[in-house]
Amino acid sequence: MDKSISQPSIFGDIPKSWFIRKLGECTEKVGSGVTPNGGSKAYVETGIPLIRSQNILSGKLKLDDVAYITQAQHDKMKGSKLHARDVLLNITGASIGRCAVLPDNFDEGNVNQHVCIIRTTNVLDPSFCGFFLNSSFGQKQIWSLQAGGNREGLNFQQIKSFAIITPPIFEQQKIAEVLSTVDKKIDLIDQKIAETVKLKTGLMQKLFSEGVGVQDSDGNWQPHSEFQDSPFGKVPSSWALETLEQRLDVIKDGTHFSPKSKEGPCKYLTSKNIRFGELDLTNISYISQEEHDRIYKGSPVKYGDILLTKDGANTGNAAINTLEEPFSLLSSVAYLRGSEKDVDHGYLLQLLLSPKGQSMMKSAMAGQAITRLTLKKIGAFVLPFAPIDEQNEIERILSTVDKKLQLLKKQKSETQQLKKGLMQKLLTGEWRVPVEETEAA
Repeated sequence: MDKSISQPSIFGDIPKSWFIRKLGECTEKVGSGVTPNGGSKAYVETGIPLIRSQNILSGKLKLDDVAYITQAQHDKMKGSKLHARDVLLNITGASIGRCAVLPDNFDEGNVNQHVCIIRTTNVLDPSFCGFFLNSSFGQKQIWSLQAGGNREGLNFQQIKSFAIITPPIFEQQKIAEVLSTVDKKIDLIDQKIAETVKLKTGLMQKLFSEGVGVQDSDGNWQPHSEFQDSPFGKVPSSWALETLEQRLDVIKDGTHFSPKSKEGPCKYLTSKNIRFGELDLTNISYISQEEHDRIYKGSPVKYGDILLTKDGANTGNAAINTLEEPFSLLSSVAYLRGSEKDVDHGYLLQLLLSPKGQSMMKSAMAGQAITRLTLKKIGAFVLPFAPIDEQNEIERILSTVDKKLQLLKKQKSETQQLKKGLMQKLLTGEWRVPVEETEAA
């Protein structure tokens, strides 16, 4: 930024026409509500919305599970009655720092003691305030107050003491407008993701119960006409109901001894790297060549194997191994392998990730104190195996939807990164938004 038109601040250089103010100087109200008498027993089926911390996400409200209180209870809590355009900030618990702004058309509502109402004056646009608090500039201030032993939450004096960059109000509104446009794009992508997930769920239900049929002499698929009972419900009679032990050649897990080395040239995968349908290598560990050689000798994972999390909170997550280089594996992950003539690994992966596949694994763990699948239990799972050509076709259909999902998730990630960069530059004035002269007057 040109030094002749900028000034130094705790946030770096900002335009000379901008100010750093305390949030308390820009607000007419900073306060929270209370838990209604009787706690959750005071909630009613319909009434006045009571917004709690779980309803506030970063930049948006999630009101599908909002609680309701009576009009009488709402009137008793008159100090925390909400207005349209109030800024809501979570001030306790794991979601501390999450912030959202009530829309212009918000009618009536209240909050409990875990949510702070920030009502701004005419020097601070509520949307701009929300974006600032959700930005790294706001979040760093929030988390600095949680450092050390202070885990109680934020009090009102601390919130009022937050430093906030305040451009002229018309410029705040333009900045908020630009960032809101990006948020709308993210919301649209989220909507497309939800629709695609719903489509895939419906396809799975249909394909794993009806199949695609039998190919005739012209290569067209003719529907199945006869069906049998299976753990997955009705499936075509021509499908084989077999345990994984019967169908697969390999059902093994990784090493049962944690490596001593913490660095080296060789990748070391654990359950944290197995996501739902894909590998996550963003936080991968490395070990020495010597330890890798010892582990790999006992657990030689191959390209294309199915990796299935068998221990811990993520039990049931599964993905295809897309790493061509050898790596070491911990015992929290099993690897499954069958011959190409018997098993399409993509088909088997889709079976395991289907709602019925996930339910089957959860049932196998029921009653256990520790979330765990043994290799014996995995081998005993009975699954419906279509003939290999039909497996291939089912996998092709579902993988087409998966590719669409991956593309949408990539678009969302890129748009979120765009927003992050825009916030950094717009909130500090490094990039200025064009403002009409009539607005600036």
